[in-house]
Amino acid sequence: MPSPHLRTLLYVLPTAAAVVAALLLVRVLESSKTKPGDHLVPGASSIDDLDPSIEYDGAWTHDRQFADSYNSSISYSDRPGNSVRLTFHGSSITYVYTMALNRGIAQVLIDGTELARIDLYSAKTQWQQQKTFDQLGESNHTIEIRVTDQKDPHSSALFVDVDRFIVGSGK
Repeated sequence: MPSPHLRTLLYVLPTAAAVVAALLLVRVLESSKTKPGDHLVPGASSIDDLDPSIEYDGAWTHDRQFADSYNSSISYSDRPGNSVRLTFHGSSITYVYTMALNRGIAQVLIDGTELARIDLYSAKTQWQQQKTFDQLGESNHTIEIRVTDQKDPHSSALFVDVDRFIVGSGK
């Protein structure tokens, strides 16, 4: 994909051909923009929380300070109703998260159906905990993780986080 600098250069060229080329380039750039849900992650891959194929809805913090997390980053929110979605092709998906003192309960939906509520509370921080959802059938699926208004009575907050997803393929 040409850089924005190339597009600017094309605009300043004084020829009619340059104007036509610039208009075509702008149209190509505009038509290549994706909308939420356009990303489809193929099977057998690890998807970090900062990957652009993950869609965040609501206020999420993307934090790069945690050396014990995958790629030293996690994304988290404590606002009930906020969610994260990933559309993928495969037969299983693993949700990787952190358990800690300030964690709430995460609601997990796959293809619109709730499959689990996971209590992320732990008195001791536990990095890269995993919950796998398998036997989904080799197909396109969407996983959604939602922040709920529920937590363990010992938890100090409602935080739900995403460290990464692992897509499995039966192929």
